[in-house]
Amino acid sequence: MEISQKVKLLKILEILTFNTDEDHPLTTKEILIKLNDMGIKCDRKTLYNDIEVLNANGYEILVERKNYNEYKIVDRTFEVPEIRILIDAVTSANFISQKKTDLLIKKMGLLVGSPKHSELKSSYNWVNHSKTTNECVYYSIDYIDRAIHDNKKVSFQYFDIDISGKRVFRKSGERYFLNPLALVVNESKYYLIGFSDKYKDTSIFRVDKMDRVEIESEDRTDISCLKDYDLEKMMTETIRMFTGDKKKVHLICENSPDIIVQLKDQFGDSISMFEMPNNKFSAHFEARISPTFYSWVFTYQDKIKIVAPAEVVEEYKKQLNKSLSQY
Repeated sequence: MEISQKVKLLKILEILTFNTDEDHPLTTKEILIKLNDMGIKCDRKTLYNDIEVLNANGYEILVERKNYNEYKIVDRTFEVPEIRILIDAVTSANFISQKKTDLLIKKMGLLVGSPKHSELKSSYNWVNHSKTTNECVYYSIDYIDRAIHDNKKVSFQYFDIDISGKRVFRKSGERYFLNPLALVVNESKYYLIGFSDKYKDTSIFRVDKMDRVEIESEDRTDISCLKDYDLEKMMTETIRMFTGDKKKVHLICENSPDIIVQLKDQFGDSISMFEMPNNKFSAHFEARISPTFYSWVFTYQDKIKIVAPAEVVEEYKKQLNKSLSQY
């Protein structure tokens, strides 16, 4: 087969993939015109034979025989509802910049063909104003992934944003060194969970606040032999409440479906719950105690009460009094 013939087969497949679906076929004439626009000569009989070759090699191209033949791709890797779900996920992901979001949506739309892509675009009409402006997130994720795969440490700078929207680097721009363990998505943000040799504990960092990520030549520290090492459990606990000392917590909660669902969503299925009088229930579980935990409890106001341990109750009172002192 000549090189031009190989190219022609690829271009025919490209034309059908991007321009047809089950509701939008192309006629023989339309395909020949598109091929001619690409500088590829083809006649009706050759086109028919070429599509037979594509069908024989696993591409499901349906031919409807009329006064003029119509062709369309009917078997795709992704269905429209699947692409819709992926587009919604990308749109709501704060760690993907708006520029990258638009590019990804365009690429995903082409997987279902141009006609369906237009339908998807018409329903995509909102902008997530919480998206990061850090265009390097893609590369940071790639470097971290490679470091985990190659068993290497990573280093990076870490920043916050001031009131004028400018980056303020922590530790005056000094680099952080970390043994990367896992990348986790939680509440539309991407996090790196790692082990710090300096602090002998796990740490968590938002990937969209990392800059100049580099893969170090040094191998990761082997922490699998540490007591109670369980990466899956560590990921679940850390991502839910970030960092803090782990303690056994006792809460008294309003007995409502919403509170039960929120507890399970936040702390997993290992919670022990017992019914109490007056439409209450008690909940017992382990949690990492941090400002994030107290903020979560405060969200439910009088529907959740911390009962134990005593030091957590006292610290929560201090947090509440500190907030009240501002008013």
